[in-house]
Amino acid sequence: MSLLAPSPLTPPPRGEGNSHSPLTKGDRRGGCHSADGKRVYNPLGPPLLRGKTRKSKPRGFRPTNLRTLLILCAIAFLVALTSTALAAPTVRFSTFLGGNAADNITDVAIDRGGHIYVTGHTNSDNFPIVHALQDTRAAEDDIFIAKFCPTGDTLEFCTYFGGNGNDQATGIAIDSAGRVWVCGGTTSTDLRVVMPLKVQNSGYEDALIVCVSSAGDSLLFSSYLGGNGQDRASDLVVDNYGSVGIVGSTSSSNFPTVNALIDTLAGTATDAFICKINATTKTLSYSTYFGGSGADNAVGIVIDAEGAIYISGTTNSPDLPVVQPLQDTLMGGLDLFVAKIDASGVPLIRSTYWGGVQDDIPRGMALASDGKVIIVGKTYSADYPLHLPLQDSCRSCPSLSDGFVTVLDRMSGTVQFSTYLGGVSGDDEASAVVADKNGKIIVVGWTLASDFPTTKPLQSETAGLREAFVSIISSDGDSSEFSTLYGGVGDDEARAVAVVNGMIIVAGKTGSSDFPLHNPWLPKYAGGSSEGFVARFDYDDDPSLCGDYNGSGSVDVADIVHLIQFIFVHGSPLLDGRSGDVDCDGMPTVADAVYMISYIFTHGATPCALCK
Repeated sequence: MSLLAPSPLTPPPRGEGNSHSPLTKGDRRGGCHSADGKRVYNPLGPPLLRGKTRKSKPRGFRPTNLRTLLILCAIAFLVALTSTALAAPTVRFSTFLGGNAADNITDVAIDRGGHIYVTGHTNSDNFPIVHALQDTRAAEDDIFIAKFCPTGDTLEFCTYFGGNGNDQATGIAIDSAGRVWVCGGTTSTDLRVVMPLKVQNSGYEDALIVCVSSAGDSLLFSSYLGGNGQDRASDLVVDNYGSVGIVGSTSSSNFPTVNALIDTLAGTATDAFICKINATTKTLSYSTYFGGSGADNAVGIVIDAEGAIYISGTTNSPDLPVVQPLQDTLMGGLDLFVAKIDASGVPLIRSTYWGGVQDDIPRGMALASDGKVIIVGKTYSADYPLHLPLQDSCRSCPSLSDGFVTVLDRMSGTVQFSTYLGGVSGDDEASAVVADKNGKIIVVGWTLASDFPTTKPLQSETAGLREAFVSIISSDGDSSEFSTLYGGVGDDEARAVAVVNGMIIVAGKTGSSDFPLHNPWLPKYAGGSSEGFVARFDYDDDPSLCGDYNGSGSVDVADIVHLIQFIFVHGSPLLDGRSGDVDCDGMPTVADAVYMISYIFTHGATPCALCK
């Protein structure tokens, strides 16, 4: 998924309402229900207690409290006198989602109200179905689409979608009206179609695009897309105007083209395709092949605020069209490629190979609000091109893979940084990426390496085979701010990630019956070879607003001193915008100072984490 405006990953402007969200008001107890007047909670709205301005001293105050606290502060000054980096995120919820057979979540999105949407495919007959458009599995794998409440304690809807063949979803996006768009591939010949681009499957496999209402109760659009060969959509995105961009691969010689950059299949294998569906007419604004004489496949798409399209994928074509390339020749068996295309579909603005002498395989792509285009994946190349790397060597290449993170400037196409990400003792893959509003890069994936690099981990050792991981890299690529393993005794793979306002949603599949759960909606492994999982990690994405009592722009020991002076001697006003109440109990007290000491010096809970 990408970060653009409006998109499911872009926070709403301050004060903006959300007409499609059932969340209406906050309360201190948490929880989430539809708007029926009972216990409703919006983690993205301002907590009710944060606006208080009470300055009273804590009850039962004694001078010894102040002396003890000052001693603690003095010790803290001797231990460290530095500003804090990102504190370790905390797990708000973690749950299974699946039935009695194989279930796999492939993508995740968040709407402006913080609701969580996941899609994937299932072979389970008893997948948990709620308010469904289709309440039974049709055949083989069916697609599923599900929506969780922000706090994870309510499954608001969950439905199958499929026909008489094999149906698998690969991407999900939410438009500004809250409509849910899903893409993937299908071999079914009897899918229900609504306003279709194409009414029938004319090859072995066609790409499919589906749109359902925010409540999941209406099928608004459903269509096949393809020609006489094999066609599959890999990813989709919604732009500022509600148009939907889709990428994938095709072997069809008659794939539909409109205003095409390349209007014929270039090779004998597969070409990438790029399409855009008009927001109003639901017709193709443009559709084009992209590739050379070998096999080409697009796996990611993002669209910037000006409408320019960025795609990434794999190629073994020696004659891929390149414009202003960073690398102008194919280096290995498979290289990744990155291309930028004008909003109208032509011309090709920039296109380049990127890789080393072995296989380099992109898996995910994101666009940051500060102009970074981020590509992640896995590489077997010991000479993968690096720039200012966090990790400067592939610890397992060429026999095994390492993950990679490569960041380009969207305007100039220059490399901002490029790094490996992995351990020595096993394969690693970076599967998905997103950037938060401050440009921090959040990468998820899986590893077989027992020595995968961790930073402030929630889980530091592998518990089983493949282990999911979640990593946060600073916006400039200079440091790893957080990196943890997450899983149980089986295979665990994080396949998708989304972020908004301090909420990181990670989703994927697990074969672990002991997968780490927290406040789960579905607390038991339901059976089968794999189960979907959804987890929410909360972190402080704007520490200057909570705990920054002196308004310096960072949270450090000086803020503790400022708070102590405010509480005990009515010192200078608190400038954090939260009235000093970092532990969310309703007023600034000694407990808030202790909370801050714990946060700064022992990586305790993030300020205001309990307010969410």
